[in-house]
Amino acid sequence: MAAAIKTIVVGFNGFERGETLPRLATLLAEEHGAALRVVHVAPEPPKDSWWRSNDEAIAAYQAELEAKRGRLEQLLATPEKHGLDATAVIRTGTPHVEIVREVLEADADLLLVADEPMRRRSGRGFATVTMKLLRTCPCPVLAKRDPRKYRHRSILAALDLGVGPDHAPEQNREILELAASLTKRADGTLTVFHAWYLWGEHLMSGRAGMSVDEVHQLVENTRLERERAAQAIIDNSDLAGVEPGLELVKGEARQLLPELVDRDKIDLVVMGTVCRTGLKGLLMGNTAERILNELSCSVLAIKPAGFQCPIEASSEQQH
Repeated sequence: MAAAIKTIVVGFNGFERGETLPRLATLLAEEHGAALRVVHVAPEPPKDSWWRSNDEAIAAYQAELEAKRGRLEQLLATPEKHGLDATAVIRTGTPHVEIVREVLEADADLLLVADEPMRRRSGRGFATVTMKLLRTCPCPVLAKRDPRKYRHRSILAALDLGVGPDHAPEQNREILELAASLTKRADGTLTVFHAWYLWGEHLMSGRAGMSVDEVHQLVENTRLERERAAQAIIDNSDLAGVEPGLELVKGEARQLLPELVDRDKIDLVVMGTVCRTGLKGLLMGNTAERILNELSCSVLAIKPAGFQCPIEASSEQQH
């Protein structure tokens, strides 16, 4: 990936399904010489008096946590043999909160989580914990559909070239360079996507009194403006020799992007998420949320500069 990666956190919840560590996590750690921290969040026991006073129950709970730590350490045995700095971490509490705290405490550069669409009826969107991580995690989040798949052959970089409070232009270069880096390592294809429209176009030839030709010219000017903006980002980014295709389409991104993903069998979308005012606790922009709810592929989501994480690091280190 384009940015330096020193620490990767992997959220793991695959004990019951017998899942293995995502291969992509170990490959990226090897490529970047990064530390790998695999974290599982276990539920906290109830805080009622029975649990507090029952030594056997507390001992059984602690034994279960240690057993899970042991299984995580078994998963990390192979990466460690290859010289990786790999650590198994067991935390207790609310899953997305504790995973984000691990990211903060480890000063992680990437969070990788598995999220398989077949667990939902539509096969689209992301599970609740994943969506909360996409909203709140300060570092890039890679939500993978298939943990066993470690190469993304068809990648799409979604650029925001618009104006207004949701616009985060500083993200575009980071999005494109990350997408190009992953494309190069997989020897895949990269598509640069942007959806545009002329706001109020349907009103201009009516109440605004403009001729059809004048409206058409405004539409074409808008298209050319966005095309030049997209090409400028491409020309000024380090794409590691990757030559992307450009999909500049007229319409709403929340509808057109998922359609393009299905049509071209895209298996990874790299996109930005925005926090409209930069205040803690606010959700992503509406467009990003709606797009994520319609995607069937993996996603690498990036926060804008200045994003303020609504979750604070814990005062104590976990298990």
